[in-house]
Amino acid sequence: MWRKVYTGVLAVGVLFFAWVIMQRFSAAKKSYYGTVVDKRRVVTIRTLKSMYKNTRAHYILKVKTEEGEIITVTVPLWFYERVKIGDTIRKEKGEKYPEIVKEGQ
Repeated sequence: MWRKVYTGVLAVGVLFFAWVIMQRFSAAKKSYYGTVVDKRRVVTIRTLKSMYKNTRAHYILKVKTEEGEIITVTVPLWFYERVKIGDTIRKEKGEKYPEIVKEGQ
């Protein structure tokens, strides 16, 4: 009986790992072009057994595309610090990070 439980847990773990990998690499398949309308830093704090605190920051841009859709994009710190609200950015398929095409006023 325990063998079936371990096999089930292992199968779920493998499927989850595969899903995470696919999500990670799917960003390279997406492309967009638009204007930055908002930017924010989101901090996540996790405490494990009151001894260890794990803090993680995510840098998020809201981009209004040419089609009028507002999309949420996570970017690295170096890009977040460089881009300003009003800048036009573009990310091509296959590229990992966007680039600033035109700086806003």
